[in-house]
Amino acid sequence: MSISSIINKLLFITLALLFVLELHNTLSFPTHRGFDAPAHIDYVRYLQKYNKIPLPAEGWEMYQPPLYYLLVSKFPSLSSLWLFKIILWTALVVTSYLYFRSLSTTLLVISLPVVVYMSLPISNEFLSFIFITVTMVYYQTHLPARNLRSYIFLGMLLGLSLLAKATGVI
Repeated sequence: MSISSIINKLLFITLALLFVLELHNTLSFPTHRGFDAPAHIDYVRYLQKYNKIPLPAEGWEMYQPPLYYLLVSKFPSLSSLWLFKIILWTALVVTSYLYFRSLSTTLLVISLPVVVYMSLPISNEFLSFIFITVTMVYYQTHLPARNLRSYIFLGMLLGLSLLAKATGVI
């Protein structure tokens, strides 16, 4: 067995352990915890109750772009969001790997404390991370083509980033 195959096995074991950690944290993290969590929950409940996007003055976090909250509001309860959070975390793993083309760098990214923490609370931050990463991957791989289709798709990705969080393009 070569050293590179041993290293690859260790990296995949590490990825599996990080997945187990993420699953554990997602299932045990209280939904009402996190930065401004009650205000984010109010946004979701507003969408569930009134079926419309709130005006910015109607609550503390109501000025936020609606994409994340629209997605979350379709879940029957906030405690059922664990699957959505795991899907977002998996999307970050995949997009990070596509961007860096290195499992070790991907493991570094997904084990950063800010990523471990921000994947847990009800907040639009993590979805914004995903769209920004997807946009960067697309920019790096498709923009050299410099054709109208690439520019339109890049614009759509930037639009989704902005619909997830207003700072998605900065």
